[in-house]
Amino acid sequence: MNIKLEIKKLLDITHDNRKKIRVTLLAHIHNDCKNKLDNNSLETEYFSPEEFEELIDSVNSYGIYVDTYYDQNNFFLEVIHKQYFNLEKEFNIVYDTTQKGSGRGKDSLIPAFCDLFNIIYTGTNPYVNSLTSNKYDWTKLLDYSNIQVPKTIKITQNSNFLDFSKELFLDKLTITKPNFTYASIGISKSSLNSSRDKAIEQAMKINNTLHQPAIIQEFIAGYEIEIGIIGSINGPIILPIVGISIEEKKLLKNSFLDFEKVSIDDYTFYLFEEIAPKKIISQIIKACNKLSSIIDFEGHLRIDMRVDTKFDKFYIFDINVYPHIVEHSSFNFAFKSLGFETTELLPALIGNAIQNYHQYTSDQI
Repeated sequence: MNIKLEIKKLLDITHDNRKKIRVTLLAHIHNDCKNKLDNNSLETEYFSPEEFEELIDSVNSYGIYVDTYYDQNNFFLEVIHKQYFNLEKEFNIVYDTTQKGSGRGKDSLIPAFCDLFNIIYTGTNPYVNSLTSNKYDWTKLLDYSNIQVPKTIKITQNSNFLDFSKELFLDKLTITKPNFTYASIGISKSSLNSSRDKAIEQAMKINNTLHQPAIIQEFIAGYEIEIGIIGSINGPIILPIVGISIEEKKLLKNSFLDFEKVSIDDYTFYLFEEIAPKKIISQIIKACNKLSSIIDFEGHLRIDMRVDTKFDKFYIFDINVYPHIVEHSSFNFAFKSLGFETTELLPALIGNAIQNYHQYTSDQI
């Protein structure tokens, strides 16, 4: 697949239909991104007002009508009572940045609602949203499909810890996470443990304070990478692999992105192909294609991996269906490395949504 050509086709779809499009941005903005471990704060990695303006400007640059909702309930009510459709556009397209609550399947609400009212959306469908919000379930699915993932156990308030006595990886370096979240949400420096007892104690804390299961995973020392994928009807568009650098170090060893680093953008990007052998690059792309086939998604998402220090193995540890696409994001970094502008990323996703909605090739729209 010619990635640049496919993206250009998506941009052409958006440009050619710009007068027919209305884009609705569902916002989740916060001026002070702190990691408060309670139910209401574990919603998303917030957008700053400046980042949200980036999204608005990128759509406006195409001459597309944009409206914004800062409360999804207002959006629901206007759609239900038909006011939303007073503006007659052929393509009503939602870009959703919100994630409400901390329970299972919470992120399926917006796409399911849009499906009910025949509204297009740029993201993944309700099934994929629900699946990927449950770390333990999709980890086991990939493991069963022979895609490399870290060794993982799930801890609930009813867990019998004798069941884990044979899990020897718990005696090594592990990381503990909430089960129903994406990316670095709910993860701090204290999530990393070298003691079985401390890891289980951390998991029980998540059970009790966040009222959800926790997972304990083996921690892979080495590199951290992120891969953006656009789910097109012509096949997955896999963007260049982006490495994460912390304190100007590409080889992170035992360092990782926690919520604090993410909330203040305390990390940078580089193209992983600049340091990694071609063999593992090819293997990673193959795994991304296989994952795309297994979960059969449309829209866009990001796959996060750890790669060992010798470039021998890689492990998928997160699937994020709400990846940031603003200036400081790996998705945008990869997109720009192909010669495109930041302001073209959301328009490309809009074109992809229209193409997928019609289930035609781009030159038929």
